[in-house]
Amino acid sequence: MKPLALLTLLSLGSAFAASCPPTFGSYPTAAWNPGTAPPILDTPDKRLFRTMVRMGARSGDPFGDRYRLATWGCGTACSQGVLVDTRTGQVTPAPDLILGHAVKAGSRLLVVSPLDPGETVAQRRQMAVNVLPTYYVFQDRHFVQICDH
Repeated sequence: MKPLALLTLLSLGSAFAASCPPTFGSYPTAAWNPGTAPPILDTPDKRLFRTMVRMGARSGDPFGDRYRLATWGCGTACSQGVLVDTRTGQVTPAPDLILGHAVKAGSRLLVVSPLDPGETVAQRRQMAVNVLPTYYVFQDRHFVQICDH
């Protein structure tokens, strides 16, 4: 690998590490302005949970400027989900949402397994599950992990 490319990768990695945990304000979008397009269920995986995807497209958690996060349970402390573009109907898989999630309208940040109010990373590490918060940014129609604890 060329030295310049290596330096670029190292600087990107340290930039992400320095800003962990990120804030919702670090990844702003335009104001929340949803559409009414129905979700496009064009694959067997998307059709498998069609009822939950359709319900989430109407009433899921607002995300970014025009998306809704549709979620459903997959076990005791587990949820699955998809991101529905309310203007185009495009459906994008979300990461597994173990121990819940946090999103906000006007931000591209998704927090998986967020800490409860007053909870610390050290306390979470002592839990039998030992699932720590993980942070993703939605870009180019994909969720990209940017950091974790």
